Amino acid sequence: MSIVHRALARGIRLFDTAALYGGGQSESRLGKALAGVPRSELIIATKLGRYRAEGDLPPIDGGSGDCFDYAYDRTLRAVDESLQRLGVDHLDIVHVHDCDAHVEEALAGTIPALKRLQDEGVVGAVGAGLNTVAPALELIRRVELDALLIAGRYTLLDRSAEAELLPRAAERGIAVILGGILNSGALAAQDLDRATFDYRPLEPAMRDRILAVRKVCAMSGISQTTAALQFPLRHPAVASVLLGVAEPAQIDANLDALSVPISDNAWSAMTRIGQSS
Repeated sequence: MSIVHRALARGIRLFDTAALYGGGQSESRLGKALAGVPRSELIIATKLGRYRAEGDLPPIDGGSGDCFDYAYDRTLRAVDESLQRLGVDHLDIVHVHDCDAHVEEALAGTIPALKRLQDEGVVGAVGAGLNTVAPALELIRRVELDALLIAGRYTLLDRSAEAELLPRAAERGIAVILGGILNSGALAAQDLDRATFDYRPLEPAMRDRILAVRKVCAMSGISQTTAALQFPLRHPAVASVLLGVAEPAQIDANLDALSVPISDNAWSAMTRIGQSS
């Protein structure tokens, strides 16, 4: 709760969760932490379509595995479950969760269900949260979305969303939210031998790219994490970024990093490094 309370004290009002995280525990804990805060002051976003048993570990850590279910009726039930766990009567943003390999199922089930609930006032914005560019482009081509959460595809190390996805989203008035802007910690790691990019060990080319970013940052007197946090927000199509934290002090550090000045020359150099991806 201390993390949420510190975020509120620093002016943060958008909170992102998912039915997947902790098998619903994330929603329950967030709901308890936000209890008593005027609902009109909050933007609560969750994600539905990928589920995990309560308390289960992610499969990579030995869990039993996740269920992908984008059926219409399952989505209606999932919204009710999320409302109960969060202790609210409506959700500001609901994303279809990780439907990269399930676009047709999402179009047939989850999105129509969310559109119905949007008409009923239970859901505010209908969005989709994905990890890859091609299915995101397919979705926004075929259905009207209000928001798009894309993870790891517009960062100092990976610019794959830049050429087509971000401009098309802007043309359609879709609010783009970016997750994974540190690429699973690659842009924050001190020890590159233990670092990962998109949860996999670094390949030599990626290691070289990170070292190049570090060199530019060192010459400019800034940390690579500071640059990584600021970079996505420079794009006009980006409405917000999502950052996970483990303790309240990290909220202060992240927000303070957003105000650190970075020269145009440094941005130009780091931009060229990213364009080599």
